[in-house]
Amino acid sequence: MIKFIHQGSTYQMQIENGLDLQQILHLDEAIWVAMSAPADAFQCDERFLQFVESDNNGQIGSEELKQAITWLLQQLPDHAAITKEFDGKIKLADICTDNPDGKKLVDSAKYILNDLGESEQDSITLECIRKFQGIVRNRPLNGDGVLSLNSAKASKLPLMQQFLKDAIAATGGSPDVDGSQGVNAAQVNQFLDAVPEFLQWQQMACIPEGEERSDIMTLGENTPALYKLLNENAEQVEHFFRLCKLLAFDARISDKSLGSAAKVQAFDPAKSAEVQEYMLGLPLAQPNAEGKLPLNMEKINPAYRAWWQALCDNIIRPELKPESDSIDAAAWQQTKALLAPYENYLAGKKGALVEAVPKESLLAYQDCKELRDKAADLIRRDQAVAETLKAADEVERLLLYRANLLRLANNFVSFPELYAPHQRAMFERGSLVIDGRWFNLAFPVKDLAAHQNQAKMSSLFVL
Repeated sequence: MIKFIHQGSTYQMQIENGLDLQQILHLDEAIWVAMSAPADAFQCDERFLQFVESDNNGQIGSEELKQAITWLLQQLPDHAAITKEFDGKIKLADICTDNPDGKKLVDSAKYILNDLGESEQDSITLECIRKFQGIVRNRPLNGDGVLSLNSAKASKLPLMQQFLKDAIAATGGSPDVDGSQGVNAAQVNQFLDAVPEFLQWQQMACIPEGEERSDIMTLGENTPALYKLLNENAEQVEHFFRLCKLLAFDARISDKSLGSAAKVQAFDPAKSAEVQEYMLGLPLAQPNAEGKLPLNMEKINPAYRAWWQALCDNIIRPELKPESDSIDAAAWQQTKALLAPYENYLAGKKGALVEAVPKESLLAYQDCKELRDKAADLIRRDQAVAETLKAADEVERLLLYRANLLRLANNFVSFPELYAPHQRAMFERGSLVIDGRWFNLAFPVKDLAAHQNQAKMSSLFVL
């Protein structure tokens, strides 16, 4: 039987126990005081609100409240015993085991009590649940499907610790619930797949025993260093030959090829920074219509002289053996062609993800045939813990519903607390003092602009 009480100018349903909660499921929503409310409007345990607000849209609707009530009443069949008096304990014997959810709740509660070593095994509290959740989340395998360095403790493979460290660094990792970075299954496989690819790519550049050069290492062991040297200022050489072509076509630019007179006058030769900036703005050498780039260092821009000297000494003179004291554009293209195979090799790099990992570590990971299976096994075991935590969350849900759902209904379907002078409703917040007066009926406003628009349309005085 539904009971109503006169509150303010309306009649509101009287909700005192689980039997009344059962009646809410049949109550016409037209006589509910509210049918929707922002989840953050209520002052209570945040996890409780998260459980009730099942669709994660920031609002608690009437259907969500009904679903919460239905679930609670299914798990605790003694509806009359669900009152505002609650000591924080739920006896396992009070949970209905005739449905799958109830049986899982009892099994999970027993597991938790046993894991914690609690002396009292016939009832469960929120304190027990959260203590257990905290312990599990700080264990090596904590149910998030992510392997942190802490997870290596659960493996008997000595290599696992360093492997996880390198995999986290290479992939960027994923957040673990223990607050550190770890790797998930996809990242483990991504790392391990890259190892043989990178090692095979590296092997391609190895010079055969007894040989000084190879098709890729065209300048021997120094090929990588010489390739880097060539590209430090290669654009300056390209620019020089472009100016030469233009000068051969239009001699009028001769006076401008080294910079305008105004530019010469603008910089202060007494200031080293300006001198350096001026030199860097000049071409590699004096452009000429013949397109000849001097090998004589005295004719090279001082800013690039050391670089050009090193390039001539290590590549141009020993490899091209120029007969004159200069090279042309064709000779420059031959110089670049010497290192083109190595450039193509770099462009085809594979497994770059693990490039920063020492080669000896990569070889160890490749040779350890059980590494992938061991990592996968750790992730499977970690994910299995997730089921335990999920079950613990459901016990937490039951305890929170038992502690708070009756009061939420009294701040949603009915508003008795709003009319109680010595009690704050769940949706009230503090007080306002304006012009020396206390305003005790205060509510949080999330969207001030929307609130102002609503206030303008209201027949009430709203601050």
